[in-house]
Amino acid sequence: GYSPFTAPATANGYDDEFSDAALSASWSEWDVPNRLLATEDTLGLNIDTSPSAATFSWTGVFKDAPASPWSMWSYVNLSACVLDTNSNYFGLLIAQDLTASPAVADFYSLVATRTAAAYGFDFRRTDDYTNAGGLSVCLVTVSLNDGKIFPYFVRARYANGVLSCDLSDDGISWRQFSISSINFTPWMIGFTMIIPGPGSTVMRVPFFSMTNSGSFNQ
Repeated sequence: GYSPFTAPATANGYDDEFSDAALSASWSEWDVPNRLLATEDTLGLNIDTSPSAATFSWTGVFKDAPASPWSMWSYVNLSACVLDTNSNYFGLLIAQDLTASPAVADFYSLVATRTAAAYGFDFRRTDDYTNAGGLSVCLVTVSLNDGKIFPYFVRARYANGVLSCDLSDDGISWRQFSISSINFTPWMIGFTMIIPGPGSTVMRVPFFSMTNSGSFNQ
């Protein structure tokens, strides 16, 4: 049967199993505060943020987005992350041009959230990597109070100016988490994380998959 962890029979230029010794050249680091180290090993993509005096900053990795429509999905497991602070956010990134305006680019994120006491998901819009800009909005939030904690599969679908975000606990059956019109055409996509404190965190991602379709069919 189908397994979401099985590499596609015919991979496209966006699919990545993160099995190289170093971060693939198709990805770029978004690292305004210079805290990020992205590597690959047998566990997949490792996104490591070093300790810093900075109290709040977004970082991540990204690549150019394809033409609309598209669908991207991956897998997050905050319960297994190496966590030096008492909270963390990690998930999918949908952004404007992070190369031209890395510090003030407008971006959306579908992020898993972890605090010392709870797990959940946020759909956010932000326009400053420190969250201190004119716009930092949590558009949708949900707490995982159904007895199921991480890992979860996450998916974002974009078509005709509309972004849909979905969650799944098995990578097969999906439920819509949010849907909204967004105010820009996505230029870049990938992963983002935030540490609201001076600690360090390591996040691991086993794969990234994408198709040029606004729908998702096995």
